[in-house]
Amino acid sequence: MDTIFHSFIKAFGWSIVHSFWQGAIIYALLFLILISIPKLSPVAKHNLSYLSICAIFIWFVVTFIQQLHLPIKTTAILFMSVENQMSIAAASGWSLSKLEMLFPAITSIYLGGIIIQSIILYKGYVVLKNLRKTNLESVPAAWEQICYKVIAKLHINKRIDFHVSFL
Repeated sequence: MDTIFHSFIKAFGWSIVHSFWQGAIIYALLFLILISIPKLSPVAKHNLSYLSICAIFIWFVVTFIQQLHLPIKTTAILFMSVENQMSIAAASGWSLSKLEMLFPAITSIYLGGIIIQSIILYKGYVVLKNLRKTNLESVPAAWEQICYKVIAKLHINKRIDFHVSFL
C-alpha cells in the first residue's frame, strides 16, 4: 500500500512539474492565435480559451498516467524524457531525489489549492444564482431607456427584464 501511495505522489508531483511547461506551451499557442486574429468573435475567443483549459487538463492527466507507467495509447504528445529531467535538475544543482522529496508537500499544497478554489467557485455560483431571485427592484426609468437603446444597437430580439438587486 505504501508503494502505491509513493508511486501516486511521485507521479502526481512530476505531473505538476510538467504542467508548468505544458501549460506555457498551450497558453503561448492560444496567445498567438488571439493576437494573430484580432477580429475573432467573443464566442470564438471564449471557446478557444475553454478548449485550452481542457487541453491543459487532458495533458496533465496523460502525463500523470505516463508517470505511473500505465499503458497508454497516444501519439504526437510531447513528454520530457527522463534524460531531459535529469539534465535540467543537474544544471540547476538539484538531484531528482531531492526534488522528489518535495513532492508530498507540493502535492498537498496543490490539492489543497484545488479544494479551496472549488469551494470559492461554488460559493460564487450560489451567490450568483440567488442574486437573480432575491431583493429585486425595478431599474430607474432613465437606466431602462439606456438599456433598451443598447439592446436596439446590438440587434437583440429576446425580451430582457432589467432589475436591481441589493444583495
